[in-house]
This record gives sequence, C-alpha cells and structure tokens, in this order.
Amino acid sequence: METQSKQRKISGNIIPLWVLVFFTGWFIMQTELVGARALTPYFGNSIYVWGSVIAVFLLALALGYGVGGRLTRHYHSHWLPALLLVLAGALVGVSVLYQDPLSNKLASGGMDLRWGALFGSVILYALPMILAGTISPYAVHLATAAKSEAGSRAGTLYAVSTIGSFIGSLATSFLLIPSYSLQGVALGGGVLAATAAIVAALGISLGGRASTVICALYTIVAVLVMTYSPSRIVPSQQRVYSRSIIGEKLSNASPSTIGERIAQSQNEALRELKKYGANSPKRVLLNMETAYHRIQVIQEGPIRMLVFGEAGFRMPQTTVNLNDITATPAEYIGMMLAPILYKQDIKRVLIIGLGGGDLARRIEMCYPDVVMDVVEIDPAVVRVAQKYFFWKPSRNVTAYTMDGRSFVNLKVVTKAAPYDIIILDAFDNDFVPFHMTTVEFYSVLRRVLSPDGVLAI
Repeated sequence: METQSKQRKISGNIIPLWVLVFFTGWFIMQTELVGARALTPYFGNSIYVWGSVIAVFLLALALGYGVGGRLTRHYHSHWLPALLLVLAGALVGVSVLYQDPLSNKLASGGMDLRWGALFGSVILYALPMILAGTISPYAVHLATAAKSEAGSRAGTLYAVSTIGSFIGSLATSFLLIPSYSLQGVALGGGVLAATAAIVAALGISLGGRASTVICALYTIVAVLVMTYSPSRIVPSQQRVYSRSIIGEKLSNASPSTIGERIAQSQNEALRELKKYGANSPKRVLLNMETAYHRIQVIQEGPIRMLVFGEAGFRMPQTTVNLNDITATPAEYIGMMLAPILYKQDIKRVLIIGLGGGDLARRIEMCYPDVVMDVVEIDPAVVRVAQKYFFWKPSRNVTAYTMDGRSFVNLKVVTKAAPYDIIILDAFDNDFVPFHMTTVEFYSVLRRVLSPDGVLAI
C-alpha cells in the first residue's frame, strides 16, 4: 500500500517527468549527431558511417527499452532512472577521451572502413544509449499509477521526448557543432543529461509548486545555454558581403591588380614564416569543426597545408610554400591547370570548391582579366583561405558560399553567360560529394559550359 501511495504521488507530479524525458530525447539525438561527426574524419562522410551509427543507436535503444521495462517490475524509486541517466552522461563524457585514439587505431589497422565505423560506434556509444533507453519506459511506469490515464500519460511523455529530440537535433546541427569542438559538444550533452536527471528527481521529491518552479527555471536556463552560439563571421571593412538567393557573395572593391595582391599576400606569408620559423616542427595552427568539415591547418617548416578531416588520414586540400606562394608544391595543381592549354580565349571560369584558393590564384595569374566565379559551400573555408593561405578576391574574382550543384542550377534558370572553363574541385574529405557524381549533374554542367569549353575534374 505504501508503494502504491508513493507511486500515485509521483504520477501526480508529471512536470519533472516531462523534464526527464525531454532532455533524454535531446541527449540521445545530440550524441548521435556528434558520434557520426566524430567518426567522419577517420572513416569518411559516407552512408556507411551514418548507417552504422543509426543502426547501433537503434539497437542500443531497443535493448534499453527492454531493460527499462524489466526494471519497473522490481524498482519503483524515481532516483533509479536519474542515476541511470547520470551514468549515461558520464559514459559519453568518458567516450570523448577515447573517440579519436580508438578511431585512429581502427582506421589505421587495415580494417574495412565499414566495419571500423560499426565497431567504433558499438564501443563508444552502445552502453550509454542502452542506459538512456531505459528512461522512457521507466518514466511511463512512474507516470501511470492510475490505469485509466495510462494511455494519455504515456502518449504525452513520448511526445515531450520526441520534441526534445527535435530541438536537440536542430540545436546540435545548426548551432553547436558549427560553433564548438566536438569534444565540447559531447561533454555538454553529458552534463545536460546528468543535471536534467538530478533536477527531475529533486522535483519529484519536492512536489508541489516548488517542483514546478525548479523544473521550469532549469529548462529555460538549459535551453538557453545549449543553444548559445557565438558568431564567428567578422567581415573586413574592405570586403563586400551581400545576402541574396545565391547565398553569401564575397568580392573586393579594391582596384588592385593581381600582381599587387600577390605581393601583399607574399609579404603576409613571409611574416607568418618569421613568426613560426623556417625550421619549425610540425604543428596544428587550426583545428575547428564547421557545419561541413573538420578543418585543420598544418604547418611544418615553410610548408602549410589545409586538411579536411584528420591529418594523416586525409589528403591535403591545399599546400603552399610560405617562402614563395607562387611555387607549386602540390602536383595536382599543375594537372588542374591543364585546361588552359586547350583553351586559348578564356573569358569566364567557374571553380567549384575553393580549398585554400591556390588554384583560383594561379588561374588569375595566367589570365589577369578573366571573370572567375568560385563556389564554396562552407563559409569557414573561405575565411580560412583568406587568413591562412592569403587568397584574396578581386573585382573579377567572386566567391559564393553555397552548394555547387545549386549554383549551377541557378545559372541555368537565370540563363547566365556560359563558362569557358569549369573546374570541379569539390571534395568532402577525400571524396567528391555524391550529388556531384551523377549523370544529371553533368548534363546540367554541360548547359552552363560554352560550346567549345573545357570541363576539368
């Protein structure tokens, strides 16, 4: 009788249970998105990675639902689900310490990338997701002391949990990952889960208006903290940014020539070389997460490299020699410049994929009067190209931050002037994005290419 009375008291205090399932749903989706992103630098941003992560999370949650249902037969304390969620958050925090070393070991051990991504997901995330999966059935058990209200209460709890997953997905993908390190986002998710569990348990214990006030205040503060994203875009006064249907457009109103801009860039490069030393050991100058990549800038002596992913596992996107930025350390740059040998009268050029801007700079060196459009999906890459690789737009060279295929489709719709040369240099880690490898995409490219134009891949 005492147990039933206690359970009825808990079921009458539903708001703390809403908090519990809301932030559990948020925590699960945040961990899933972070998990897939953490594996990407080592195993690629392929369907295999996403399929592995989703499969492991679904199986772990299914096991958790079963375990949670069995626990409700024997344990009725509201502190048990709180303890399980705290433990799940702690395990995710621990996984942060091992995700890079483990992924490194699996990827470098010769294991098939598909199985490496699957095993990595199991080792890092299966156990915390099993624990997180126990929360929903336990919350339903605590909320449904009166059988007549069981369906309504269970439906409400699952709705609140799903809303938490929805908000957590958007906050993680739109705000957190582009603004903070993956480790920081994962740790934040673990702390969120642990604190939500404790607040919910305290709310159930207190009951009454105090419970409602505490849960409401916690929810407001937690959501504000977990959706805070400081802006990283600080436009220079010398550059023009305009927002339109073609995304963010970056140009330079300065009338300087390509020679003047290269001289300015070379001076900046030499200052950087002096800063770090001509014989400096290998160091990471930048390691950041964006909505599209993990971007690393690596320097060793006078050589500076741009890498999408984890250095050592991915090919450099751009390589420059700070002693002479007009030198060509990367062989592929020479190959990508080959189209200009087959096309003499070049007026308009389209490059899809900016990287460090080296290819665009060299084409402008060969054809100072050419009109060039450079399309880069990631605004952070444009800023990195300017800051670390000394690329500068001009009156004739404009960068657009949008998807390359969308840009080409827009050019077809607006019947823009065709390009004499189109260079497809877009890579997601070491792979050309899937939607730029289809027959349909190349048929659209043909429509924006002049009759005797050249397409380089």
